[in-house]
Amino acid sequence: MCIETAIYVFEFKFDGTPEEALTQIDSKQYAIPYQSDGRQIVKVGVNFDSATRTIGGWKILTFDYQANARSPFIVDKKLGVCQQEVNFLLTNS
Repeated sequence: MCIETAIYVFEFKFDGTPEEALTQIDSKQYAIPYQSDGRQIVKVGVNFDSATRTIGGWKILTFDYQANARSPFIVDKKLGVCQQEVNFLLTNS
């Protein structure tokens, strides 16, 4: 999915984990064709849980290829928090 400021790359797992989905995005290089586009790449790993018949969890990881930097946060639905990354804070303070 593409919007004006970002390109979203989704991977869905059934009874897996959001981490497995993000790993597949990287291992299959789904985002590579969009790196030269100039927009931020947003990778979204989603797990569908068969026991609850709903989304069991998701993680969002963003990367700005032009700045060669990860985003300041990773969103983890199960934890319900945004975790600040120390590297981002140190390089941008």
